Amino acid sequence: MKIKSLLVGMLACTAMVSCTNEEVLEGNDPIKAGEKGYVAVNIVTPNSIGGRSTSDYTEGEASESAVRDAIFLFLDGNFKGCANPYYLTSNDLNWVAADRDDQTKKATVLVVDGAEGEVPAYIVAILNPINKNAYTAKTSMRDLKAEYANYASANNGGYLVMSNAVYAAENGKEVVATPITIANIADSKEDLANVTPVTVQVERTVGKVAVSNLDKAIADLNANGLKETIDNKESMKLQFVLTGWEVLQNNATNLIKNIDASKWTITNWNAENLQRSFWANDNTSKGRTSYDVREMSKAAYKYVEETVNQTATEQAALNSVSPYLLVSGKFVNENNQPVDLVEWRGQKYTKEGYLNLIAGMSEISQYYTAVTEGDKTTYTSFSASLLELVDQANDWQAEAKLINADTKFYTVTFEADGKTIKEGFEVGEGVVAKALEVFGKVQYWNGGNTYYFVPIKHQANDAETNFYGVVRNHVYQMNITKMSGYGTPVSNPDQLIDEPEKPEEGNTYMNAEVVILDWKVVNNEVELN
Repeated sequence: MKIKSLLVGMLACTAMVSCTNEEVLEGNDPIKAGEKGYVAVNIVTPNSIGGRSTSDYTEGEASESAVRDAIFLFLDGNFKGCANPYYLTSNDLNWVAADRDDQTKKATVLVVDGAEGEVPAYIVAILNPINKNAYTAKTSMRDLKAEYANYASANNGGYLVMSNAVYAAENGKEVVATPITIANIADSKEDLANVTPVTVQVERTVGKVAVSNLDKAIADLNANGLKETIDNKESMKLQFVLTGWEVLQNNATNLIKNIDASKWTITNWNAENLQRSFWANDNTSKGRTSYDVREMSKAAYKYVEETVNQTATEQAALNSVSPYLLVSGKFVNENNQPVDLVEWRGQKYTKEGYLNLIAGMSEISQYYTAVTEGDKTTYTSFSASLLELVDQANDWQAEAKLINADTKFYTVTFEADGKTIKEGFEVGEGVVAKALEVFGKVQYWNGGNTYYFVPIKHQANDAETNFYGVVRNHVYQMNITKMSGYGTPVSNPDQLIDEPEKPEEGNTYMNAEVVILDWKVVNNEVELN
C-alpha cells in the first residue's frame, strides 16, 4: 500500500542561540550565536505509519490528510519557547510517495529564527492551525497543553487540525515534542547532506465515528419489533422513521493529547516504536454537546472530540460521561403521521386513548363541571378535553394534569331514574388534581419522538478492558446489529438531549459492533433495544 509522507520544502529560519543548553548540543556546536542554523525536517502525516498491519488502519478520505498550512514552534530544553514560530503554506510543501514499511524519507530544510538566546531542543508542528497568530516566541509546552478548541466542528475551511503525536517512552515519560540533537543541525545549507533529518510525527486532533447497517436494523424493527396492542384494541401498525444520528461527546479537545504515561497499565495503550498512544485522559471540564432529536443528520460519518471514560462496565458507562451513539426518529401510523404514544402500566396507548381512559375511570369520572345560565345549572361529565400531558424534569416522562387548574368541579346526585342529575355539590380546590396523581407518571413519546443510544467502546472486544471512549486519530465503525423496543421516549422535544436516559420500565437498547480504525480502526457491534 502506498501512503504519503509530508515533506517540508526548503525553509530557512534563523537561530540566535547561546550555549546554555549543553544537554542538547554538547560537543562542537555547529550554531554560533547570532548565526543561522539549519535543520532537515520531515513531517509524517497520520497515514504514514510503518511496521504495522494495514488491517488495523485506514487511510480515510484524501481531505482528512490534506494540509493547507503549518506552523512550527521551537522549544528549549525546559520546553519554553526560544524562537519565533515559522509559518508556511501549502505552496511550501512537497508530497512524496513511500511504502508503509519504508522508513526512508527525503529531507528538506527548516530554519529557526532565534529570539530568547536559547538553543532549540524540540520542535512542535501544528498543521492547519485555526489561528496561526496565537503563537509567539514565548509560547511554551505548558501553553500548548492548556489550549483546546472544538476541532470537530471548527470552521477551518474543511481542514483537520493535526499536532505532534504524543506517546509514552520506555522510561515512563511522555513524549510531547520532537527532539533536536547536534546530529540534526548544520551551520549552512551546503552541510545539510551531513546531518540526520528530524522526523515529526503528527496525528489528527479529532476522532471519527461512522455508522453501518442502520437501514437494515430499522427495516427489521419495523417488520418484527413494533407489534403491540394500542389502546386495548387490535394492533396499530407503527413504523419507526429515522431522523438522524449524532454522538454525545465533550465540547472540545486539547491541542496536545493528554496522557498518563507513568500510570498506564494496559499494555496496548502505547506503541513507542510507532510513536503513537491509543488512549487519553479525560477532559470533561470542557463541557458536553447537546442535540435536538428532531434535527439530527444522516451523514455517513462525523468527526468527534476526544471523549474518554475509564470504566470497564456498560452499566457504569451509562451513568457517566462516556461518548454515546444516539439514533433518533419518530413513530408514525399507516398514513405516515406521527403518533403521540404513551405507555402506562405496561400497556401502550395513543395520547388521546390514554386521556380518555383516565377520564372514564371512577376516580375521575365522578366529577362534573357546571355552567349556570339564569336560574338553570347544567352539569357535564368529566372529559379528556380537560386534561393534558405535562412533561416532567427529564427526557421521557409525563403526567396527566388539568389544563385549567382553576376549573370548578362538582359531585352530583341523581333522581330516582339514575340518569337525571338532581343537584351538584362543589368539591374543594385541588381535589381533582390530587385524584389525578393516582395514575402517576407515564412514558410519553411526544410527537412520536424517540431515540436509541449505546456507549461507544474504545476497545470493543479486548480481554483486558472494555473502556469507553473516542480517542483522537481513531475511526469507530458502529455496525448496528439489531434494534428492538421503542427507544427512550422524548416527552419534550424542545428540551435538548445532553445525556441519554434509559426508562426505568422500558426495554430500550441498541446493539452495535464497534470497529476502531492512519486512522486507527475500532469496530463496535451494537444492538439498540
